[in-house]
Amino acid sequence: MNPIKSVSAFLERIENGRILVALSGGGDSVCLLSVLKGLGADICAFHLNHGIRGEEADRDQDFCRRLCEKLSVPFYTKKVDIPALSKEYGKGLEETARVVRYQLLEDAANETKSRYIATAHNGDDNTETVIFNLVRGCGADGLCGIPAIRGRIIRPLLNSTRAEIDIYLKELQLQYVTDSTNSDESYTRNKIRHSVMPVLRSINPSVVTAVSRLCESVKNDKSFFEEALSDSEDKLPADLPLSLLTRQISKRYEAKTGLSLDFSHINEIAEAVKKRICTTFDLPGKVCVYVYYGGYSFEKRMVSAQYRIPVTAGITEIPQKNTKIFYGNENVYKLSTSVAVDCGKIVGSLYARPRMEGDRIKVFGVSKSVRKEFINKKIPLCVRNDIPVICDDEGIVYVPYIGADDRVFSNSGRHILGLLCSETEKNNEKK
Repeated sequence: MNPIKSVSAFLERIENGRILVALSGGGDSVCLLSVLKGLGADICAFHLNHGIRGEEADRDQDFCRRLCEKLSVPFYTKKVDIPALSKEYGKGLEETARVVRYQLLEDAANETKSRYIATAHNGDDNTETVIFNLVRGCGADGLCGIPAIRGRIIRPLLNSTRAEIDIYLKELQLQYVTDSTNSDESYTRNKIRHSVMPVLRSINPSVVTAVSRLCESVKNDKSFFEEALSDSEDKLPADLPLSLLTRQISKRYEAKTGLSLDFSHINEIAEAVKKRICTTFDLPGKVCVYVYYGGYSFEKRMVSAQYRIPVTAGITEIPQKNTKIFYGNENVYKLSTSVAVDCGKIVGSLYARPRMEGDRIKVFGVSKSVRKEFINKKIPLCVRNDIPVICDDEGIVYVPYIGADDRVFSNSGRHILGLLCSETEKNNEKK
């Protein structure tokens, strides 16, 4: 669509208010600034000099300043050392630049009392984004493309192609600057733009329009599923259709971490939920998912503090876990879980340590995984992380809520090993 028609139609969808234009100096943003100015919109402009291209970046900043002076548009700018911030944050240049750019745009919008922030993303950008998401292995939501409106961010040129923007610039003889990194195909998006898009256009010259229709269709489906999800919150996840369950998992994970979950992880969780089994998965974002009999929950993954504390007669405190272990021949009524052991079969000294991957204990002749036993006994993940494992010089002796190893267990044993947590003490003190 012609940029003037595209922007004009877009402005009819939103309320009146000042618009801050994200002005890079490239053809797309120059076009957007010109069209908005021509339509009489209340605008100002912001330019970020990211310091990545040295003198060329300074050139872009000066160009934008002169353009705004010529058009009588209030101009704001800021220079930031993105390469230095990238090293400081431990993130890539592109990601760092994007985060800083949007944060500074928000700050500038607040300072200028702008209602909206307009970026110059066009239909080609949208198509490239969909392809980029597709090759990364996105779910259906990744096919929605670039949102036309997200909060105060608006993108009035999404219905215009890059070719239509170029025609507008030539007709009005508008000057603009070219970012030299746009031709660098070491950047994935540039490779899509220069190598993939020409091939797609040779197959279908209207590929941008075709992808735009796909995005609209997927957005409609997304709206339907979001409404269906809100109506299914009280249902057991295992009873949900798979299409709803996978979206629910994705949505809850993002709410917990602020991140997007890889589709392979989503499917793995959904499969376990559908089979109504008990298991846990470690996930990115420092969380675990705890799957239990048709349900699931995301919990913060706790890094167990390393400790080795001698367990002696009486009460032994484990300050790292706010927990206490009792060992002796007295009748202690405050124990939340306990077992009788034959002290004569204990080898060397007892000590407490955190649970480790691969821990196993033999109970009634069966060797069992400590992790799986906690799951089978429905011990919440947050509780499991605080449970110590009691060992002697030969191996595991006792795991609270599971029992004593056959090697030391005794029905007639006079010595007791038990867990005494602070919460248990408080509850018993109230009785």
